[in-house]
Amino acid sequence: MQRRSQPVRLALAAALLVASRAWAAPTYNLLDLGTLGGSSSAAWGINEAGQVVGAAATATGAQHAFLYTNGMMIDLGTLGGASSFAYGVNRAGQVVGAAAVGASSTSHAFLYSAGRMTDLGTLGGTSSVAQAINAAGQITGSAQPGGGAPLHAFLYSGGAMTDLGTLGGTASFGYGINGAGDVVGAAYDAAARAHAFLYHGTLADLGTLGGLSSSARGINDGGDVVGVASDASNTQRAFLYRGGVMQGLGDVVGWVADEDEPARAFLYADGVMTDLNTLIPVESGWTLHEARAINDGRQIAAVGALLSGADHALLLTPLDVPTTTTTTVTTTTTSTTSTTLQCDGGVLGDCNVDGALNLFDVLTTIDVVLGKITPTAVQQCLCDDSCDGAIDIFDVLREIDALLGRIPTPLTCTGAAPAVTVKISRTPAETVSAGHVRVMRQGNAVVLRNRDAAVRGLELTLAPRHSRLEILGVRPTRRTRHFMTAFQQASPTMPAKVLVLSLSGDAIQPGTGPVVLVDTRGGGRVRWTVTQALAAR
Repeated sequence: MQRRSQPVRLALAAALLVASRAWAAPTYNLLDLGTLGGSSSAAWGINEAGQVVGAAATATGAQHAFLYTNGMMIDLGTLGGASSFAYGVNRAGQVVGAAAVGASSTSHAFLYSAGRMTDLGTLGGTSSVAQAINAAGQITGSAQPGGGAPLHAFLYSGGAMTDLGTLGGTASFGYGINGAGDVVGAAYDAAARAHAFLYHGTLADLGTLGGLSSSARGINDGGDVVGVASDASNTQRAFLYRGGVMQGLGDVVGWVADEDEPARAFLYADGVMTDLNTLIPVESGWTLHEARAINDGRQIAAVGALLSGADHALLLTPLDVPTTTTTTVTTTTTSTTSTTLQCDGGVLGDCNVDGALNLFDVLTTIDVVLGKITPTAVQQCLCDDSCDGAIDIFDVLREIDALLGRIPTPLTCTGAAPAVTVKISRTPAETVSAGHVRVMRQGNAVVLRNRDAAVRGLELTLAPRHSRLEILGVRPTRRTRHFMTAFQQASPTMPAKVLVLSLSGDAIQPGTGPVVLVDTRGGGRVRWTVTQALAAR
């Protein structure tokens, strides 16, 4: 299909939130917030403390609202039904959203505060949803009036829900609220056109960018409003409403998509729109699909996927403020000193401190990220492969890239540091023969199974025999859904390396169940063998 030359369209559902000050695009650290036991999650809101809310799949597959705070994802429960979704959070950590009521499929707006979810009710009808909450506990959203009428925007204050009405049409929707209790959203007029509105005692029509429709999605305490509006060509564009004038894009985050490509998260700052994927480490493996909220600390709540996996809720934190870490370490003189450690003195990435970068370092770093291991001062340095002052998924991915030869080794950070000679106990390792890994074919896919030992990681080298081995992709099976797979292949005539790594600390149990599928070109016509297998318990 020929690519269209017109500007990409803004996703109308994008939740745009303006930052309170202009700033240049920084580089971001990315944190996967995980799930509630299921496969996916999505972030919808963030407050000034960096607390994130959204919805995540549970072990049963149900979607539950969550609050991410202090490094933990908290399940907020429901109103007695199967599902719930959180959309807004204020500075005090109070959360709003919608939850299923009882055994019915009807959802009501809720307020989660002090560990309890409270039903906010409706405007007399059957359903409602809360979208945003300010520091004073005032809430906006949409609720159904009595008589089966369409949803109306509401302001919840002092324990009462007030109908904000419409612009002469049938429906309205509240999406954002600031500290003064001003509400923004979208409302239909008498001609059945949806227009952005600002409620400050009365409902005011904010107009469009020359087209037929608009919708306001966020407002800050300075009264700046952001949203999407159609222009004269009826193309949806982001807008900033300031000083009574609707103009082109302000400082916002959101996502864009055209008819040929999936959605991509963006940041618009200082007059420049930037793909957020260019502001995270290129080796991370993540693709950011949607940016849904931003706070004054420039942290962004987003949604993205790792490699070809399911979408997860993400927290992006800017790295444009340099930090210095002072750590006590043991040097070659065996004396204890206080120094700024920048990791050139040891083998960067050698997280188990055995003098080499290998599979066992990747697993040790995963254990540190999961909190299963408390890192020593030496590990705090050597496990921080991305040199950003934190041990996280970026370090795991950088070690994998180094192990597969995708980036130069040895890994280095800028600056000099004492040579590290301290040794610690390391993960038990076992080199096994190729016979310990059973290889089968299913059509064009190669199925790998471990046979004799429960292992947390496998490193396999596949070599072609008298033909080409062209790998199209590597993916875990349902049995290994908590595992990461990666591979590197220089050319179809060279050996390919495949890694299967536990991301949960659990081992792959031996047996007949498949561990990983390797999609190849040629299927049964391809002849190849496992020439080396490395396993770590």
